Amino acid sequence: MLQIYIAFFKIFIYISLGLILNKTRVIDRRSEVAMSNVLLKAVLPFTILGASQVTFSYQMLRGIFGVAAFAACYCIIGLLLVYVCIKHARIDQDEKRIIHVLTVFSNTSFVGMPLMQELYGEQGLLLAAVFNLISNLFFYSAGAVIVSKKHFRVLDLISNPVSLVSIISIVLFAIPWRMPFFIQDTISLVGDMNVPLSMMIIGSMLSTISPKKLFSDIKAYCVVIVKMFLIPAVVMGFLFVIRGFVEALPVTLITLLIMSALPPNVTAVIFAEQYDTAPEFCTRTVALSMLVMLFSLLFWVGLAGKIFI
Repeated sequence: MLQIYIAFFKIFIYISLGLILNKTRVIDRRSEVAMSNVLLKAVLPFTILGASQVTFSYQMLRGIFGVAAFAACYCIIGLLLVYVCIKHARIDQDEKRIIHVLTVFSNTSFVGMPLMQELYGEQGLLLAAVFNLISNLFFYSAGAVIVSKKHFRVLDLISNPVSLVSIISIVLFAIPWRMPFFIQDTISLVGDMNVPLSMMIIGSMLSTISPKKLFSDIKAYCVVIVKMFLIPAVVMGFLFVIRGFVEALPVTLITLLIMSALPPNVTAVIFAEQYDTAPEFCTRTVALSMLVMLFSLLFWVGLAGKIFI
């Protein structure tokens, strides 16, 4: 448990640093976008690639396939259930679209993978990368269509560096060959920027939100409660039942729970702004979820550690 508190203390410091740098105008909107691009197109791919070099085990390989299957079912069932629940709700149609996407898709890139890397090392990161890969497949297909009101484009999938490197990493893990140490070390040096950089970006984003608007939207509260408390509670119950029938590593079960308890996918904000689909509501909801994350994830990580380890 002490390790979890230490990890969250580090995350708190990184987020606070990002907030301070934005308030002191060291980071502005343009540099925030540039940092995000560096993270998603360079640092995160190197981090995932480094995770592929962990020691091979058949139990870990089963965990990879199990996470992939769970993530696919999670996205499909989530998309269908949320659609049914909000179909007849008397709210703005654009806000419905945003609620649909934010409730299903988690912030696996900026929060999920860095958190799993910090808590459970390369094994946790590799499993989180697999979940992220499957989630991205649905997000850039079904999610993009829902927000943009346009047709699905295969280019959005194949042009995503994180998804491509995730596939390569799974292959590299499965084969017996491992990279020479000096290459692994070089990749790790770049990948080590993942956690501090991603959390600094989140801190910078939080600093731009008006507290008055942030805490006055009831619909945003509903999305956050369902996404970060109700859904992980259901997943926790499911995992608690199936672990008696299916042999799985503790880190595999914890990965599934944490990935379902993350705040909504921050990329949805970019889509909402690009297609003018309730961008202010989307930004408020994501920002509120990031604040709640500081407490909710600590709760779920601690509970998962007690139950599954």
